[in-house]
Amino acid sequence: MKWKKTIIGNNEGQAFIFYHFWGGSSKIYFPYKSLSKHGTCIFYDFSHTILSSDPEETVKNFKIIVNDSLNEIKKNNYKKVSLFGSSIGAFIAFKVASKSKKVKNIVLNTIGDNFAYNVWNGKATVLIKKNIEKRGMNFKALDKKWSYISPCFHTSKVKNRNILFFTASLDEIILYNTQVKMADELKKQKQKILIVENEILPHALALIKNILKIKKIKEFMLK
Repeated sequence: MKWKKTIIGNNEGQAFIFYHFWGGSSKIYFPYKSLSKHGTCIFYDFSHTILSSDPEETVKNFKIIVNDSLNEIKKNNYKKVSLFGSSIGAFIAFKVASKSKKVKNIVLNTIGDNFAYNVWNGKATVLIKKNIEKRGMNFKALDKKWSYISPCFHTSKVKNRNILFFTASLDEIILYNTQVKMADELKKQKQKILIVENEILPHALALIKNILKIKKIKEFMLK
């Protein structure tokens, strides 16, 4: 996996960290770089190979981005951190939040409770599933291997946060039933959660439309 980060601003008071969707680019978030007036913006880029038919490699790739994010938070001693993740980036954002109590605001732009289930059943990852099966691994084994990534294994570690949760009922990549399960679990944790549902657009278009809600999301991240 190739990856890099772009840092704009040097305000140590707070950080705004962004993770794009699979196959995307951090450029999609650049309308948010004006947040650097209020803190430091960190934009992560990672190649599509972050998700691999080698399950162990996928975990390794996720850990690279998660651990680097945590190191940035720790070394700069930010008082408050806001995260914005879309699709696969939302899984990264949630994992970072589970590891750092300094994360106060989280924008989850389409995420499900179980990463392995969505890769196994989603339309965009059919080939990856087939290649994983060729390795002799079934869903049960994959679910265990990817417990590091799946929110359902660490939802209880994310408490007392502000969460903006975008769903898409026509999504065939991050399946809607897993979105609902995660939202329900977050409600049980008594999170301050605002759910915004899209009922007319598929996965990619819903993601983009949500990202373009710039004013609303900026206001949320500045809470």
